[in-house]
Amino acid sequence: MKTNIENARVILNGTTGAYLKFKQEAQKRLSEIERDRLLSDEGKRVKREEVQKELRAMLVDVVKELKQMYTSEVASARKQAEAILNRPKPKIDEKTAQQYREELAELKTHLALTPNPARAKQLLDEYFGKIDNAAKAEMVRDEFGTLVQPVLSRLGGDSALQANLQYRTLYDTLKTKFLTDEEREAQRALESVEALERSTLFPDLVYTDVRNLLGVRAMRILDDPDAFVEVEEKQNEGSR
Repeated sequence: MKTNIENARVILNGTTGAYLKFKQEAQKRLSEIERDRLLSDEGKRVKREEVQKELRAMLVDVVKELKQMYTSEVASARKQAEAILNRPKPKIDEKTAQQYREELAELKTHLALTPNPARAKQLLDEYFGKIDNAAKAEMVRDEFGTLVQPVLSRLGGDSALQANLQYRTLYDTLKTKFLTDEEREAQRALESVEALERSTLFPDLVYTDVRNLLGVRAMRILDDPDAFVEVEEKQNEGSR
């Protein structure tokens, strides 16, 4: 999991270098055309278009390989992290579970019968402060909306806004507070995976360079080489 994330970051940090290696070969081939004295201006134009087409195909291969390696590492990290986080939690005995349910039922009754909204919030906060294990935290999260909504609806103005923010934070905290060390590592890994999934494979500078080197439509290769090939094939079929 951790190794997969590190590998993905190495790939991500190396994409510009991989592109520059391709660019060096592309520039060499294109400059050979410009130096060819046997070609007329029209001949150079035709030859340049032919070579650019070949270079776009080469770039497709480069990007597809990088993308495949990157997505494979990221997907593997996600799979391992989710496997840890989705493991069945240790079950508590029925007697304890029943005790927790009775406590929640009693709390709801007190909240409903307490006329003072501030006092109702105090009762709720005191109960939340006594949550000391994962089983109780999970049970409270399942009932969270029915617990906090009556309190929030009775509070007014800034008090309601502040309480809303407080309980949003608490809801997330209850999910992570009682995680094991392994689960915490998996949670951090999953957050890293999500950041990697949002990342683009190439920086903006490469997009600009591809546009100047191979034309505007070649920029699409950097995002989705397969889609680019599909569009090119359809256009070629339409021109026949």
